[in-house]
Amino acid sequence: MAETEAADDSKPVTLGPACAVLFLMGALALAVSLVIASWMLMGNQPAMAARAIEEQMIPWVNQSVLAPEDRSEILEELRQLAEQIRTTPPDDRKLLRLKMRIADSPVLQWGTMQVLAQKIAQSGLSEDEKQAALRTSQRLLRAASEGTLGIQQLEFIVQHVTRKEVLSGRLVNLENPSDADLREFLRRGEAFADTAKISRDSFSKSPSQVFHDLILDALNPPERQ
Repeated sequence: MAETEAADDSKPVTLGPACAVLFLMGALALAVSLVIASWMLMGNQPAMAARAIEEQMIPWVNQSVLAPEDRSEILEELRQLAEQIRTTPPDDRKLLRLKMRIADSPVLQWGTMQVLAQKIAQSGLSEDEKQAALRTSQRLLRAASEGTLGIQQLEFIVQHVTRKEVLSGRLVNLENPSDADLREFLRRGEAFADTAKISRDSFSKSPSQVFHDLILDALNPPERQ
């Protein structure tokens, strides 16, 4: 009998019930998170959106490496946007469109490109390469203005010359990128612009003007035919 009991005690314990409990707990957590997300999306959206702009986006942009004039104009644009949302709330469709456009656009990270332009100007690249870099940067900003270049595409293009902060999502320029890495950045940028068939014509808009157009387009979508 003792031998039998010892044999029974040595049997492996099944993990089925434990796995089931963990699955149910995971499903419950997912359900709760979906409820919270739904409440945030369907609740008092205008007030929450205005507060998010003032408490999150404005400080984030204020700490960015955007050129001073672009940073100043974008900050003023955001202040006016928060006030407009609070006093004249857009409908849910427009608010969601605005959120998606801002989240996907790389224009608030364009300071990274502006810093790269300075680094290229000071690099060992040839004069022809430096001129080509200016044209590529214009084409990419045009692509951002047209909604063709999203933040994920920009992150890939600048992968070898920046790092991404985990908490803030901010792209940070590497201090001393090699000429080879700068050339790879330009190669990727040019390849993207060519694949997307972005015009090579001169593009005179600044990042702040592109951001202004983005806001107008998000809040004034074209009427469906």
